[in-house]
Amino acid sequence: MYKTELVLTEPEIYTSNVTRQWVVGYPIVIIKISDVTRSSVDQWFEICKRTMEENEGDHVFALHDLTTKAMGFTPYSQAKSTELLRLYPELKVYTALLLQKTVIAQFIKHFLRFYSPGHHTVMIFFDREEALDWLFTKMQDVVSSAPS
Repeated sequence: MYKTELVLTEPEIYTSNVTRQWVVGYPIVIIKISDVTRSSVDQWFEICKRTMEENEGDHVFALHDLTTKAMGFTPYSQAKSTELLRLYPELKVYTALLLQKTVIAQFIKHFLRFYSPGHHTVMIFFDREEALDWLFTKMQDVVSSAPS
């Protein structure tokens, strides 16, 4: 979808394990979490929440990079993910989850099959470019369907 190399903002570092960046010129956020300790999951949750609160439109386009080896899917991270999915039903949220091809990815896929509210579309990707292509496509769909 995008033909040029993307430029990202400098990472906003919230902890050594949670960062947020934006694609320059586009409303796409990239949030990276590097482990599933309670403190990291809590920080990730707060950054996601803040991103939705600061959103200027009624759509959010987010890539969550969960590709580090220390990632897992704990009962606590599942509970916080469920809580996050329920927030801000007035927003239409498009989330690309970037994962490694592991058994954890299968757990997350199974979890999303059973819980994904209508205002929040989540897709799993194993390739960063494919994830960004999907977000750009969704962004283009929103722009092209907006009233003139």
